[in-house]
Amino acid sequence: MNTRDDLILYSVTSDATLRIFFPVLDAPDYLQLHASLDLYLSLPFSVVDQLDSTISSVFWLDRKTVEQVVTSILSDATHVDEARNKLIKEINDDGWDLFLRVLGDGSTVITAVAVCCPVYLS
Repeated sequence: MNTRDDLILYSVTSDATLRIFFPVLDAPDYLQLHASLDLYLSLPFSVVDQLDSTISSVFWLDRKTVEQVVTSILSDATHVDEARNKLIKEINDDGWDLFLRVLGDGSTVITAVAVCCPVYLS
């Protein structure tokens, strides 16, 4: 499980590819690539083909700010989608990092990243 004490490096390239580096298990002073999240991993190929893939940005979302939104969503009785609420609660409780990808047409994609694998929310 990922803790806030873990050494994690996030980098974003000019083509808005997010790369996540974690320490090597036997050599914690060295980082290795854990995941690379680009536009093609965020959306179906048919959608990406219709977009100008050169116009995309990705941003890390501050945990404290997101926590306020998550608390509001989970406390709202009008949202009774149990599967969605369970996933949102897990993301919040386990401290996953969230990234917002803004596309050239103004649409957005949120990616939740845990230690094991990325999860895409729509």
